Amino acid sequence: MALSTTAKVSKAILWEHAAMYLHWFYETQFRQGASEQEIAILEEDYHYIMSEAPGEIFGERKNPFTRYNTQKVKTKRTDEPIRLRKTCCLYYLTSEEEHDYCISCPKMTT
Repeated sequence: MALSTTAKVSKAILWEHAAMYLHWFYETQFRQGASEQEIAILEEDYHYIMSEAPGEIFGERKNPFTRYNTQKVKTKRTDEPIRLRKTCCLYYLTSEEEHDYCISCPKMTT
């Protein structure tokens, strides 16, 4: 993955970041205004991308999203269950506030 090499960021971080956005899009954004039939198709597509698609279509040996297809969990930091990251998204490096981590940061304790 050229982006990983150029940005000097691990592929795992980049794949998980993409997975988090796929979860968000499929679980919230794509459903807005969708009919029951469209939601059924969305759910099939989402399941395929996250679980069944062969790695080759992503340029990898294995599907890079299966590792990040986890269940949401309740934490001390949130009112609603969230999907915890396995890798750090590096948000704290861009935040203006000191020690400001994303809500699903693996550096923070649950």
